[in-house]
Amino acid sequence: MVRWWIFGYDWTRYVTVDIAKDLDSKGVQITGNWRDKQYGTHYYKDGNSTVYLQESPFNSLSLQGYCRFVHTLQPDTHTYRYLLKEVQYNGTPQSIPESIESTHSVTVVYLCHDKGRKIPLMICLLKYPGYSRYLRHYIHYYVREDGLFSDKWIRDSKVTTYGKVLTEKLKEIVGRCNYPSILNAEKASGSYCIDGGDAKGFKHYSIPKFSVKKSENDPVQGYVKYTHVLGSRYKFRIFSTIHKNEYQKFTDKDFYKRGPFEEASFYYWEGDKTYQNPLLLELGCKSTSYKSYYILEKDTWINITVFKSIFDGKVLVDVLDAENCKKNHAVVLDISQTYENNFLRFDYPCYTNITVTRHNGGSAYDGYHHSLKGGHKIGRFAYGLDSATLNPLEFPLTDTSVFVFHCCNCEDKKLSLIYLKNTNKLYKNSKEKPYEWNIHNETITSEDDKDRIEKILKEDATASTNTTSSSAKEEDTVNGVEKDDVPAFEDESNPNGHNPNLWHLLWLVPIIILIILLILYCYYYYLRDPWVRQI
Repeated sequence: MVRWWIFGYDWTRYVTVDIAKDLDSKGVQITGNWRDKQYGTHYYKDGNSTVYLQESPFNSLSLQGYCRFVHTLQPDTHTYRYLLKEVQYNGTPQSIPESIESTHSVTVVYLCHDKGRKIPLMICLLKYPGYSRYLRHYIHYYVREDGLFSDKWIRDSKVTTYGKVLTEKLKEIVGRCNYPSILNAEKASGSYCIDGGDAKGFKHYSIPKFSVKKSENDPVQGYVKYTHVLGSRYKFRIFSTIHKNEYQKFTDKDFYKRGPFEEASFYYWEGDKTYQNPLLLELGCKSTSYKSYYILEKDTWINITVFKSIFDGKVLVDVLDAENCKKNHAVVLDISQTYENNFLRFDYPCYTNITVTRHNGGSAYDGYHHSLKGGHKIGRFAYGLDSATLNPLEFPLTDTSVFVFHCCNCEDKKLSLIYLKNTNKLYKNSKEKPYEWNIHNETITSEDDKDRIEKILKEDATASTNTTSSSAKEEDTVNGVEKDDVPAFEDESNPNGHNPNLWHLLWLVPIIILIILLILYCYYYYLRDPWVRQI
């Protein structure tokens, strides 16, 4: 490139282009001069030089999922000539082969849903060689060596037009970058594209979509889990999430560099029918057991540590309970709680919204009244540190008053009845499944219906006792005849008539011998004359 030397002074100005800038970046301003608008709708300064910037949408339908930004050097004047010195990304120099001085404009291609302009997919340089800046030009396309992290670019001579070749090349680059995506947090079924929407921009060519299914392995009753998988388990990276048309970012600005992941799961409270408040985000790979967890604070996902064991710290259910209380005002009702005080669980202030008082019980049971303060709902049921299941039960519940009747005379102290006063439903558990309550076929008139409550509890206790008795009776029965009724016959293998049942007493023989020896020892050393023992 020939430089302008006038009166011994180099009138050439070198310009640096930063491809990370878009129309909303810091330092980018709207073009005010009508003459300058032909070069770009916006501009930014590089020293004393101006770089014009504009977004140039693709006309091809197959490229609607991509956007491009054109950085144009200001035209030469009678005094100065402007040459491209360097291409940068957020201040980091990009290594581009061949000479770039004669470049008139730099075009960079991004995914449209890459709002932070994190991953430039392709660079296009428009060059005017020599003095002829307007008679002929060349267009060169460059792609990254590894597709994601490298600052080195290589020329791709196969891409020459904005046609099918460019479409297939960009699709290949996106796959090499592990499909950077936006997760749709409110999606509970169906599918969506990597932009978090209905794939309008990618409908003209095939690209994997996310499928969403409700997990069959919910942590406990009261919470549901929706798992997102890309295509046939393609690995993906994450820019952000979208929920109710608003974007949620991560605390790590370079979160897209983490992973790639194979599946993402959003946890919701079962009573949140409109999916207003996601409680937890779980990211992981099926090939590895490691998973990372994030809770949403305002519009930011914050990483937290979740342990598998309660002895290591917070477990998954604890986190869900805390988030559910904060976001949905839904609390845990502990059936086993009998303290006549406000119920505090896991040292979280939100759990002080259940009051437990003793209720007048009968002779066969103890009654306790669990009442919720205004504005709070039942999030789930628990029995101490164990989760409790009520079948059938659908959240959210309108009940704010729950009565629990514990059986006093039952062999199994965990036998109890749960009475939901508002909906007039009665649940009972069994000895075989102490943490599972099934709805009873008959209910009670009120929490003071002592006779019927005792009757139902006694039925459980009697059934349990009868089951134990029948089991013992079956063991004592031979071919349908009780042992007491079986006639005694002389044992052919015991013709002398000795009782064979006495053999199990043989273990007493050595003990008896030891006792006799101990008595003799005491008599010889301690009971005879002490003067004789000194001889």
